[in-house]
Amino acid sequence: FGNRFFWDDNDEIVNNVYVQHFEVGKMFSGSLISGAGQTTNYYRPVLLLSYALDYQLWGLNSFGFNLVDVLLHILNAWLIFILFYLLLSLRKNFNTPRPAAAAIHPSREGIFLLAFLPALIFLIHPLNTEAVDYVAGRADVLCAFFGLLSLLFYLNYSQAKDKKKKIVDYSATVLFFILSLLTKETAVVLPVLVVLLELVFLVDGSPWNRIKTAAKKTWLLFGILVAYLVLHLTIFNFDHINGALAGCLGDYCSYGIFKRSAIFLLAALNYFQLLFLPLGLHMERAVAEFGPIFSWKIFVAVAAIILWAVAAIVFWKKEKGIAFGFFWFFIILFPSSGIAAKVLYPTYEHFLYLPMVGFWLAFFCLIFILFDRFKNYRTKILLKRISFVMLIACVIFFAVLTIRRNRDWHDPITFYENNLKYSPQSFIEHTNLGIAYDEAGRVNEAIAQYRTAITIADFYPQVHYDLANSLAETKQYDEAEKEYLKAIAMDPGFVLPHHNLYNLYVYLGEKDKADKILEQIPKK
Repeated sequence: FGNRFFWDDNDEIVNNVYVQHFEVGKMFSGSLISGAGQTTNYYRPVLLLSYALDYQLWGLNSFGFNLVDVLLHILNAWLIFILFYLLLSLRKNFNTPRPAAAAIHPSREGIFLLAFLPALIFLIHPLNTEAVDYVAGRADVLCAFFGLLSLLFYLNYSQAKDKKKKIVDYSATVLFFILSLLTKETAVVLPVLVVLLELVFLVDGSPWNRIKTAAKKTWLLFGILVAYLVLHLTIFNFDHINGALAGCLGDYCSYGIFKRSAIFLLAALNYFQLLFLPLGLHMERAVAEFGPIFSWKIFVAVAAIILWAVAAIVFWKKEKGIAFGFFWFFIILFPSSGIAAKVLYPTYEHFLYLPMVGFWLAFFCLIFILFDRFKNYRTKILLKRISFVMLIACVIFFAVLTIRRNRDWHDPITFYENNLKYSPQSFIEHTNLGIAYDEAGRVNEAIAQYRTAITIADFYPQVHYDLANSLAETKQYDEAEKEYLKAIAMDPGFVLPHHNLYNLYVYLGEKDKADKILEQIPKK
């Protein structure tokens, strides 16, 4: 709760006049950071609206923002439990004419545990700190909240008998889908998840009959999705970028789809590892951290995915949760995979925020099946006790790691210093650490970080501008002048270095240079 604002929080909240002045119209007509005088291709007006509501309550007190994020996360865990409980007890609760084989664990205890355990792990898993501890991570938390509500209302709609109730539930499904879309772009997969509910749990008959029934029920959701995508590629394409995120620079963003798919397999293997052993957590894992792109790790990842898929097929009649978890995991993860559209980095921990519950559902379903294989009563009791002890140990392990990880998000210096232990060649991290040092009055350390960032990747005029400011602050005026000029040369339309260089010339009494730079200041 004591975590401060930093990094994306600055543009989205601290410096965002749309948020602070509650300018709803501008939130819905501009990009995520238009209120901070910048441009991005992220269109997330509902996210901005949530920040604006928080600002009315707390001002710039980060405690209130963090409190809301934690409460939303708890609600998401509760919604996951409800959704899985209703799905897993579908035949029993709704009296639908489904065969007994389609019911997943008819005992109430089994249903409860299979819904409860994935929600519990989701609630406390250290990977989720990247979405919950960081205020700008609310995009994932709030998007998941609306998405889960949409799925729950759709489930109610599918089981309702009363026509009015059906209309209300379907309207709520559509409303929460739209809210989810306007919170984060990854909500585009929600109509596919609705189809998944239909095909796995709600529709009987042949595969073709299931597909036709699902299509009749979901055509409106897909229509809204198409309209959203068209608007995103036209009116709300603020950076005029197609197929890549703004700021996607470096070798990874030049890779073709085949190479990006290979990197996704490496990322998937990394995800599987982190789900069980979440050690060394940090933001922005570069491709280099995975090792060689085409290596034995790809075969291990493919083998793991195939084994999961085989288990889903083999146990389809007895345990549909394995297949449901498989598709849930990869459907939600797909928009962030870098396969269809290039992303800034191939993997972030917050990419797993909602996908992970599918993984844990499948995992616990498989464990339950293995338990059923043992017929001896005493053996079952012993295994249950051992499993209970292991579960408690796992919960404590994850909880301790989460508490420790919370500290890494406390302030910008702590955060960036931790990241650089794992990504020493990240020019972004060095730049941001330099800014954090500068704000803390550690100017010489800031200068060192800016120089390191420029050495790693010299294509960002802002770094030269920041370096020049720090040099001027330490009275290294000749060096400051050079850096201002470099920033201007890299981007002649970048106004700030023009102004600061003019002020520097005036301060030094160099009138001719001041007049010359004044003439070069871009007129807007």
